[in-house]
Amino acid sequence: MTFTLSQSPYTFDPKTLKVVMHGVEIQATVKEFAGNFPETVDKMRALAEQGVEFKECNYAREQYGYTLDDFQDFIQVVPSAIVEVVYWQNQGYALMTPQVFFSD
Repeated sequence: MTFTLSQSPYTFDPKTLKVVMHGVEIQATVKEFAGNFPETVDKMRALAEQGVEFKECNYAREQYGYTLDDFQDFIQVVPSAIVEVVYWQNQGYALMTPQVFFSD
């Protein structure tokens, strides 16, 4: 898998990217639903193998009723997504909030 940000003219090291999740996307991070999102899980795993860190909020985990063992092996559960974002921002990271638009 090619990682766009590691290609010219970009020079990002995948190890510097953190993906912090906290909502309904949790389904793509648990083993139970991997069959529903095979391409997404494969892409996330490939990025994780290149050094991208995927972090899931423990509050969301509790809210959805999952255990730590329910998650894909490349998912790190952190105490709080919001606190995690603030922590990394204080380390010099920028917050990027993607928006997905669907058309009819």
